[in-house]
Amino acid sequence: MRLTDPRVLTTLILGMMFTGVFAYAVYTASLDGSVFQAPTIKADVFYVGAQTLNNYILSVAPGGAGGFYPQPSTYLIYKTGGGTYVSQNQLTGVNSTNANFVTLINTVFSACSAGDTIHVKAGSYVVGATITGQTGVNLSGEGYGTIFGGSTMAASDTMIEYTGVSGAAVNLSANAAILDNHVHVAAGDEAGFAAGDLVFINSSAVWDGNTLNQKQGEFFHVGSTGVGLVNLVTYESLMGTYATASTAHLHKVTPVRDFVIENIHLTGDGATAVDGIYITNAENVVVRGVSALGVNRRAIAFTNVLSGKVTGCSLNEINQAGFGYGVVLEYASQGIVVSDNTFFNCRHAVAIGGGSLAGIPRGISVNNNYASSSSADANYDCHDVGESITFSNNVSLGGSYGFAIRAHTVVVSGNVVNGAATVGIQLDSAEFDSCLVSLNSVMNTPTAIRTMPGSVNIHLIYNDLGNCGTGVNDDAAGTQIVSLS
Repeated sequence: MRLTDPRVLTTLILGMMFTGVFAYAVYTASLDGSVFQAPTIKADVFYVGAQTLNNYILSVAPGGAGGFYPQPSTYLIYKTGGGTYVSQNQLTGVNSTNANFVTLINTVFSACSAGDTIHVKAGSYVVGATITGQTGVNLSGEGYGTIFGGSTMAASDTMIEYTGVSGAAVNLSANAAILDNHVHVAAGDEAGFAAGDLVFINSSAVWDGNTLNQKQGEFFHVGSTGVGLVNLVTYESLMGTYATASTAHLHKVTPVRDFVIENIHLTGDGATAVDGIYITNAENVVVRGVSALGVNRRAIAFTNVLSGKVTGCSLNEINQAGFGYGVVLEYASQGIVVSDNTFFNCRHAVAIGGGSLAGIPRGISVNNNYASSSSADANYDCHDVGESITFSNNVSLGGSYGFAIRAHTVVVSGNVVNGAATVGIQLDSAEFDSCLVSLNSVMNTPTAIRTMPGSVNIHLIYNDLGNCGTGVNDDAAGTQIVSLS
């Protein structure tokens, strides 16, 4: 096998850098865009690849095998020539009408059950308030022809939102450590949990001593319970340490789950700080084939999402100061793939981490994306701490930085960076530990690769650096480059 084979590079990472240190990580990002070790990404097995044909959705068969099969849309929504919005129940043939699109579609969502699909025909739809998705209900359009216009929305409004519920806190009765597959609670408190539940564990402790004050936090699934005991499913174990002295506690999460948003064009006015798609406390979701223009705050935001994918999207002119995210993965988002998207003039094309709530993003794979901008920031940005993150085979044109990375256990490999105004690849500060930077092409930038004070355990291997003022800038004491070739 060649060095560029994902399995070779993954072995290199684990063998050279993380032996015995990061072996507890449940999610391991590989360079081919997958996330392996259980639980694996499940989000490709339903309603992916949708197209329209006689009001049916063609979707990839479960498991990705067997080609396409028809999946009927439960509701069809369209706009009449007179400007009235119509929903048609595809099972009963009953129509409903409303002059307000959001009122109509939210009524349809409320009438749906898990597994249903709302298909919106090509047309222009005014989104003046939030569309509220429901668990298990897919939202599908017809690409650029299905336009959701949010130009009348107010600052901080959201166009499409799917939100799960996090329950009350249950305190731990004993400390829990990395690799533990159970946690202790007071006798009787286990009654609030059952096999299969999704649980968020967190504490007030700062994760790994980072100066950004990001708190411990992660998801797990319940396998079983006993008196004063909540057991994780057999293939999961804790990735952090949780102490009773730091008020470590559990929340049962009732997630929105198992849905796809696809083939919709979102527009804003290019100035108002509007969110396009916001998904929180969710599991097993896909956003694909979505385009956005001038949705100025966050085009697609995952907050505390377990197992998801953003793919085939085109996100443009997302540039509000302090936000301006094409795709942002916040807090304890775990097991997420961001692949095959294009970004133009976003402040950050892809941002990982953010905010002051508990939770560390882990198991993130960002691959095969194209980003071009004139931003004064980084196209690809780990702007808070994270762990087990891969950036592979991406293109970055312009921006101040191609990649600005602040995380642990990172692979930056096979990327092209051209014309960054400041630095091609920057490895940032004491929040950075253990990185393989390999097989990248960096050109036409003042500094190709820069390691900031406190960055340790860095491997720079076989990078092609061209027409750069400085190749590698080992910026300060405390930086540790283990290998350079």
